[in-house]
Amino acid sequence: MSTSIIVIAVALDIVVTAVIVWLFLARRKAGGALLGMSLGELKRFADSSHALVGEYMRANYSGNPEQLPEVLASLMTRLEDQAKAQGLTLDRDVLRALLQRSAESHRLAKPREVQAALAKVA
Repeated sequence: MSTSIIVIAVALDIVVTAVIVWLFLARRKAGGALLGMSLGELKRFADSSHALVGEYMRANYSGNPEQLPEVLASLMTRLEDQAKAQGLTLDRDVLRALLQRSAESHRLAKPREVQAALAKVA
């Protein structure tokens, strides 16, 4: 039963993150278009990014908080590359917010540690 609660919480977190990113982008409208991105495209990106973050952190993060900035910096680069490959225009602040929410929801590091590590990631 606890596994299903975690799955529901993670799914809800992904949807909330996608909506936050979409709203952020809506404020930055250019010529009335949402930078050429639909909510569905944003959700697909958030979903695939969430999977990438989980897989990468499980493979590359030992649990040592000193290692976390390097891991998150690498993930930020991967997310930027993934967005470009999908033809999406997402600025670094949006990607950072997406990465933070995803990393925290995987519970592989404490939220405080994730926030501190992301503050070090330029």
